[in-house]
Amino acid sequence: MQKLISFAFLLIASSLCHAQTVSEYKLGPWNLGMTRAQIIAQSEYGPYVPVKATGGLETFDATLDGKKENVSFVFDGDKVKFIQVFKYEGTDFSGAREAALNIFRLFDSQFGGTTVNGVSVDGHGRLDMSSFTAFIDRTLGKSIELGEKEKKEHSIAMLITLDMKPVTQPKNCRLHSQLIYDSRTKTFYVFLFQDELGASDRTRTSLIEITPL
Repeated sequence: MQKLISFAFLLIASSLCHAQTVSEYKLGPWNLGMTRAQIIAQSEYGPYVPVKATGGLETFDATLDGKKENVSFVFDGDKVKFIQVFKYEGTDFSGAREAALNIFRLFDSQFGGTTVNGVSVDGHGRLDMSSFTAFIDRTLGKSIELGEKEKKEHSIAMLITLDMKPVTQPKNCRLHSQLIYDSRTKTFYVFLFQDELGASDRTRTSLIEITPL
């Protein structure tokens, strides 16, 4: 009996050690806090170009999980303070949908699940795949039609933003995703942000922002 208890304890301890290992997040070869020189030194993911709007760097040739991604680095002084991955940018909802589902799978498999700001199912913030898919299909999936309707009837443009977070944040950073539709340009965006632990929350105050045309 004592041996069985000891064996069970070892299994539990082993699983906890494994959980601690996967609870950290690393994006490609980069880490928050790296210098510009250290970023540029990862030449297989370059070339890196300066970004005038942020004063940072950007690469359009980063292969992550077998797919080329646009990755942007924003600095505080000479150290990276956050990394932004453009998981999708375009006019096709199906492309934005697949990018959003990929982020859902990341959060679900490594960080305890996915939450969407302002959305719950039966009182629970964590969404399963079917609930998440149904939600984005009925919101972003209808946004082109809604945007055209509001433009025609009220001469307004809409910016729709859905904020996604993992249930449990990594130990070494904070992850945040935004699913966006801009009716003015008829463009979908899916972003994944890796922020420092003490960074300000990115959650938008409004699901829909309206501006006159």
